Amino acid sequence: DLMEFHGKQWRFGIFSSAEAIRAVGIPFLARLGVHFLWIGVESKREVYEKNRGADLGALIRELKDYGISVLASGILFLEHHDTETIREDIEYVASLGSDYVQYMELGPLPGTKLYADYAARYPGGPGAPEAALGVASAAARRRDWRAVRAALEVAPADPRRDLLLGRACYALRDMPTAQAAYERALAATPPAALAPADILEARYQAGMAAAIQGRREAALAHWGAFAKAAPADPAARERLLSVAFWLQKEGAYEPALEAFEHLNAAWRDASVGFQHGYTLELMGRSEEALDAYLKVAFASTNAQWALTARYRAAELMVTLGRPKDAVALYRELAARTEGTVQGDYARKRLAALEASPEPSAGPEAPAPPSPEVPRAPAAPAH
Repeated sequence: DLMEFHGKQWRFGIFSSAEAIRAVGIPFLARLGVHFLWIGVESKREVYEKNRGADLGALIRELKDYGISVLASGILFLEHHDTETIREDIEYVASLGSDYVQYMELGPLPGTKLYADYAARYPGGPGAPEAALGVASAAARRRDWRAVRAALEVAPADPRRDLLLGRACYALRDMPTAQAAYERALAATPPAALAPADILEARYQAGMAAAIQGRREAALAHWGAFAKAAPADPAARERLLSVAFWLQKEGAYEPALEAFEHLNAAWRDASVGFQHGYTLELMGRSEEALDAYLKVAFASTNAQWALTARYRAAELMVTLGRPKDAVALYRELAARTEGTVQGDYARKRLAALEASPEPSAGPEAPAPPSPEVPRAPAAPAH
């Protein structure tokens, strides 16, 4: 009425139902300016109150007589549908004479009442594992780790389930359960059940959980495998570096060396190059360690690590029976670090070497700093 009073005309495309159309009348819709109407037919059976008792074919014909274009929409996979009744409903909606026909699939989406009803009725039914993973994945995106755990605790065994459960328990600081979940995921067969990146994550996180619990052997096994398989790319760099230090500290020199070699080949970082040499020295591979130290000493632009590498190289030269080379290197160090603690140490070593006819190795230089077992990082975002 107000539109007509003020001489206003608009055109509307709307969604409606038989119940609402009968309530307001088709002439009113035409006066209002409705030119397109989407009507929910849903099914031949009167499963919804809105269509009960309605002659939908006649209603659609009358709408079209008033110049209103109609889309009739049906729902597939209703409770009563089987191979026969679903075809009946498809044909029924198509027979109503609308301008357009649409079919929508009914499915229980996580978080809806329908999903909750189906989960309660069919806890072990077809699709249950995928449904539980869907709920858990949605909760993980919200970082609601307690909801993730609750959803997965009733889900059947599955590598993807165990990987997500490991993430949740790790975030909740339940390290024994996290470690067990990651180990189940890693034990899955076939291995293709998890992507390579997921396997690496499970290796690293299982090792972290074990290390935090003080379970050294388990941590060594997982982090040793991680060091062997992890690519030296930016995404894995910090993890690979922390694992290499921990392995070195724990005396697992072979996997530590492998990790430092991966890192050194990718970045040529002075600190990594030094740790590569230091690991070789700890393994008794002195000639190789000396070569590694000298590369850092004379090729690195990092002055601090270059000096530290020179000191270690000089000591190894003495051990390897090359005192003249050690004297030359200590003279350079004394000149470079005059007036410092390092300079005083270099002069003392130089004096001892020059005074002794058969120089011996000096006091062991302090080991380069290695971090403790890495603290648990923030909960992973997945």
